[in-house]
Amino acid sequence: MLEVVGAKVAVGTSRPNIGLNIEVAKLQTFDRTVSKVLGFLTVCKLFIRMRMRKMVVKKQIQWGLLYI
Repeated sequence: MLEVVGAKVAVGTSRPNIGLNIEVAKLQTFDRTVSKVLGFLTVCKLFIRMRMRKMVVKKQIQWGLLYI
């Protein structure tokens, strides 16, 4: 269960059995607009949780830095 609370994302303990075939929107390059920081971070977290959860943290961080 995925619940969005303000700018925070809470993931419940029960996860449906889903594969990697879910389409995820491509992350937009961060343009340094202060008002878009929380949205950018939320999209990063969602993408990592859905598509990169089995990768080591170092690879996840490197991926995120590509869009900054």
